[in-house]
Amino acid sequence: MKYMVNGVDCWYNKEEGYFINDIYKDCNRIELKNPYSVREVLSTLRKINYNFEKGKYTTNVKEFMDASIFEVINRKTGEYVLQLELIEE
Repeated sequence: MKYMVNGVDCWYNKEEGYFINDIYKDCNRIELKNPYSVREVLSTLRKINYNFEKGKYTTNVKEFMDASIFEVINRKTGEYVLQLELIEE
């Protein structure tokens, strides 16, 4: 499965928490065999120079139960860091 890696402009407010204000399309492209594997997603992103500290990030793909679009999230704060959008199965 091929994904477009999108940058995000994330905002925070007390009522909603973090939310995505804007998306910057097509920063990079990656291939994933299993997007439901957080380890595979983060490992693949690290290979293309995203410096994700181990244990600090996760994804919300399992919450949505849909691998067509999901985000990488800071585990501690809940802040959205990147968005992955399926472009080819």
